Amino acid sequence: MSRLFLPFALALLAAPVAAQTLDADAAPRQGTLQVGSSATDALDLTLAPTTRHPDAECPGYLTPGAPDAVVEWSGASPLRLWVRSAADATMTVIGPDGNTQCIDDADGVQPALLLEQPTAGRYAVWVGTFSSSVDTDPAATLYAGPPPPPLSPGDAASAPALSFSGDEDASMEVTPGGMHPADALGMPPYCTGFYSAEPSARVSGPTPYTITASSGSDLTLAVRTRGGGWLCNDDGGAFGSTDPAVEVQGEGEQTVWVGTFRGYARGNAPEGTLTLTAEAPSPTPPAPPPPAPPGPRTYFYEAEYVSLDLDARGLELALGANDEMTDAVLTLGMGIGNPLSGMSCNGYLTAAPTLTLTAEGGGPVTLLASGEDDLVMVARDAEGQWFCSDDASGRDPAIEVDGLGEVTVWIGTYGQLDSAGAVFTATRGEIADVLPEPLDEFSPGPFEEVGRSYAEGSYSGSLLGGDAQTALSLSEGEAEGQVFAGGEESNPVEGLGCTGFLSAEPSATVESGAATLAFTASPAIVEGADLTMVVQTPDGRWFCSDDHEGTDPGIEVSGGGDGVYTIWVGTFRALDTPVESVLRVREGALDGAE
Repeated sequence: MSRLFLPFALALLAAPVAAQTLDADAAPRQGTLQVGSSATDALDLTLAPTTRHPDAECPGYLTPGAPDAVVEWSGASPLRLWVRSAADATMTVIGPDGNTQCIDDADGVQPALLLEQPTAGRYAVWVGTFSSSVDTDPAATLYAGPPPPPLSPGDAASAPALSFSGDEDASMEVTPGGMHPADALGMPPYCTGFYSAEPSARVSGPTPYTITASSGSDLTLAVRTRGGGWLCNDDGGAFGSTDPAVEVQGEGEQTVWVGTFRGYARGNAPEGTLTLTAEAPSPTPPAPPPPAPPGPRTYFYEAEYVSLDLDARGLELALGANDEMTDAVLTLGMGIGNPLSGMSCNGYLTAAPTLTLTAEGGGPVTLLASGEDDLVMVARDAEGQWFCSDDASGRDPAIEVDGLGEVTVWIGTYGQLDSAGAVFTATRGEIADVLPEPLDEFSPGPFEEVGRSYAEGSYSGSLLGGDAQTALSLSEGEAEGQVFAGGEESNPVEGLGCTGFLSAEPSATVESGAATLAFTASPAIVEGADLTMVVQTPDGRWFCSDDHEGTDPGIEVSGGGDGVYTIWVGTFRALDTPVESVLRVREGALDGAE
């Protein structure tokens, strides 16, 4: 996962922290460093954050109370504190004067603090993580001491050689990464990751060829060409992987550094493989399979019964033998998520039924619920069969029952609401005759309740997560990438616009510190699917959208925080095959947003 490099000055946030939460005077939990101006010392730590940072201005998660480490400084030179870890680490330091500083992403994605005129004494240090959980090796190393001297990339003469014939791939084992961020070695700003000063290899072969690196860790590549230029990459290899790839066009010997995106703790260097191949990099997603031919329109689906209150009856309603229709105006109460499993078994409803319909005479009978909200319906016919419906007519559910007698009906809403109104109608006749409107002609409008096409939602579950399909990188304030939209999961985020179906794994991530970001998505083909979108901000907020421009979603986020934004692109209706779509992110306001 790529992150933008933040200038060191922007990574320091002076912020007071509640004294009763971070106890700078307590004995350190993991050790003490006695440091002077003569040399740097290091302390190995284990990252185990338990809570969100107690100061809202400070990023990440840590273990409050006693510090992880204490640095006793007695030198006369500037003091530098920094961390190396495979995790995205953060650091909080309380100095002898009581001043608190929160640091994130000063050395690439690792924290570092430089004090030009440090006060001698005790520095309490908490090392945490940007995310709430440690998703990689929890080992970390805290370094303290005088700033290291300026470095430059080492000489290639001592690096092992790897030659490529052009016919067969050539590979060698390497140890990726090092302690130095790319900028500390004089690499250009577009180079990311951590490297050793000495290069990993010297490579050569008939051009063009591609240099790739692979490992269980997130790797990066930096290549110094024969002419002195630089080629750098992160996540440019196979689609969906974190392996880097660089295509070499120039003749002669190239010098290669294989790095790690986040770094690693002391002694925990990963193993990797450097490969030269004639194949060009292919970071774009594979073409999706052709869509299945459209089948007959399905209004409702048979379901599997799980658990509902069968003793209650709800409103008693009758359709007499000579009646063509009966209806009722209802006030719906919400209680539980739909407990039935099956297609269109969505939404929220009460355990007790909304009504019981007693139907006499000839069949079939079509059941329809309509209202201003997006409704769902569950029915159990006289023979004990269960059915679910959602969006059979616009956003209204409808079910056709053949067997007459007593039909028990539950009516709810797609999103979780405190209450909603509905009109229920039972009409004698087949569903296709009662509901002539083609499904494809329905397109829900914007959310006029909030005056815009997106809204903030809420989510505290664990369903959504995992590795993203792709990591976008903002260039000149804009990014664009291809993703597959849709999935098997009903959108678990609650709120207006939180509709549709998506995959548990994110479609993409993008890192930004911009004050305002605009997210849009559209199908890659002209007549594509009706898309939806969910965005989680670095500060933990959730946003949803459906139908910002036509049936394409759009979200504008202001003040979302500095860090990684996670995006899910879904489809309004459940589809068998994910839809190839284009996701766009840019700094600034959303076009057409109010």
